Amino acid sequence: MKVLLTGSSKGIGHKIAEDLLAEGHQLALHYNKNKSLLEALLKKDKKGSFSIQADLSNKDEIKKMVVNTIDKLSFLTV
Repeated sequence: MKVLLTGSSKGIGHKIAEDLLAEGHQLALHYNKNKSLLEALLKKDKKGSFSIQADLSNKDEIKKMVVNTIDKLSFLTV
């Protein structure tokens, strides 16, 4: 499964990211300011998951995050 997971740098989002990576899913892991914990997770990944920065209070950054995620995860667009 291909997933964009927001808020994945700490707390519940980070735990969900760990579990999904362990199950072999390909993820776009969103963070705003704290990338370091995600880097450790991604070192173990073999499916092409990646981190992506965006301030979710900024519409332009949200749009950029979605477009980049679609491109990198090769989602089909309608």
